[in-house]
Amino acid sequence: MPARVQSFSVLKAAALRVTSGVNHGEAMGLAEDVLLEDVYELVSDAALHTLTVHNTHAARQSTSSIHATSKLGRAGSTLAIDSAMTLMAPDGHTLELLVLVEVIDGGLEQILLLPLGIIERKTPYTLVGTTRTDLYQRLNRMMAAAFFSGTRITMASGEQRAVEKLAAGDRVLTRDGGAQEIRWIGQRTERANSTMAPVLIKKGVLNNSADLRISPHHRLFIYQRHDEIGTGRAEVMVQARHLINGTSVVQEAGGFADYYQLLFDQHHIIYAEGIAAESMQMDASARGMIPKPLAETLMHRHITDGPATDLSFEIAEGMLTGNTVELLRRASGG
Repeated sequence: MPARVQSFSVLKAAALRVTSGVNHGEAMGLAEDVLLEDVYELVSDAALHTLTVHNTHAARQSTSSIHATSKLGRAGSTLAIDSAMTLMAPDGHTLELLVLVEVIDGGLEQILLLPLGIIERKTPYTLVGTTRTDLYQRLNRMMAAAFFSGTRITMASGEQRAVEKLAAGDRVLTRDGGAQEIRWIGQRTERANSTMAPVLIKKGVLNNSADLRISPHHRLFIYQRHDEIGTGRAEVMVQARHLINGTSVVQEAGGFADYYQLLFDQHHIIYAEGIAAESMQMDASARGMIPKPLAETLMHRHITDGPATDLSFEIAEGMLTGNTVELLRRASGG
């Protein structure tokens, strides 16, 4: 079964507590333990922690466990999503967060919180909603590999075509599969907050032919001619958000972002503004986004055939030191 390692920035449940309401002083908890209209606020020493997760995809479901490289949790323990909470700030804007649970030997070990947006300090948030539906679809929206409107994709003919002008059936150049037909294109507009604001990789930084904008968790494929990162292998993946350095790679927050997802018969590496980047991965969390007959067919192919390239090794945050962009530029240079 295909597997993937992903990293998230999470809070411990104790970092978000009720400051006004029935559960005064209590930490954010499971869906059955919280009460609507309670007001939450980050504690003074609240900190984000890196949680690294190993996901295995099967036909009907995805299973998650804590990876050996994770800075939080016990390696091998099960990780599940309990619920999604909706919080409202005083100015009326809402924030959604996922409540994650670490399970060891069938028992609850700890509760973690994954914000799907910016959560501000010294800001009271009123709990206005809680749900246990479409949890993995919510996570998939944040993690999905998506190209910003205007990004040029290399076609099988060599033409550079803007992603918004592509259509199902068009043939795209892939790294290991040659010309491949697009099976489905997803389009969505997201508020460009810290979670979904596009990452801009400026022209030439990674030998790209033009500015490249992609979603923060979109993974780029790097072939290391020289092992500058110290991974012990040539082929590695890295999330765009890990490349941000404030100068040549920046995050453009504000307004809205139009994103496009490209789905093929297999999980492929394609070329966007000359940079090798992953296509959309078909897994259990993506099923609800795809027309059912096509989803059934592609789910089977993605699981039985696997990716065209080994995409399982992702560079974790803890492996990156110094100027990551410069290291990767040197690693992929001649």
